[in-house]
Amino acid sequence: MNKTTFFVLLLGAFSLVACKSDPDPDFDHTTDHGNSGAHGTKHGELGKKDQDSSSIEVLFTDQEFKHKTERQLLIELGMGMCNPNETDEENYKLPPCSPKFFKLFPYQQNKELEDAFVLLVKSRVHDFPLRRVFVFQRVDGKLVKVNGFVANLIGNRKAKGNHNDLVLRFSDEDQNHFNCRYSWRNEHYEFAEVEQINDANIKAVYQDSMNLEIEELILRNRMQF
Repeated sequence: MNKTTFFVLLLGAFSLVACKSDPDPDFDHTTDHGNSGAHGTKHGELGKKDQDSSSIEVLFTDQEFKHKTERQLLIELGMGMCNPNETDEENYKLPPCSPKFFKLFPYQQNKELEDAFVLLVKSRVHDFPLRRVFVFQRVDGKLVKVNGFVANLIGNRKAKGNHNDLVLRFSDEDQNHFNCRYSWRNEHYEFAEVEQINDANIKAVYQDSMNLEIEELILRNRMQF
């Protein structure tokens, strides 16, 4: 499907009207502006399907981690993630192992944080312009990355098994935003469905076709790795 046809279908898929031409990157929940982080819920609010979910908003303004375990886990990930000896919080290329740049979340109900966690990384860290999400689990005593996304983590939801569903917000080059639910299958997170496009719900008749188009867009643009 070409780009023009895709966006015609996209406009028809909305069950409510939403205009999203906001030029302020502070509100897109994918990019952080300066040191303030992405803030507000103008973009990225959980939709009707997520009313029983836990909404997540990270400003990266905490001075300390809530638990010492969090910094130790970042250090365990190695120098490729952060530098435990760095103190300069203006160093985004290889930043300190600090809550100014990183936020950890549990995702597996029967595991401690040190054995299974989601890591949200602030935009501009490692000279990468957008926020990223990594999913780690401990295998044979070592932390292993099981998923990576160029996206923002905006919510989670209890699922039937022990692994929470994740709600991720992706953005394309035209500043369209896609709130997608990922579920745990086959020992990693897999795309389940797109729940909102530009914060508008999707008509049921378009749900299956939009799922296919948005998953393809995510994979084509390497927003899942």
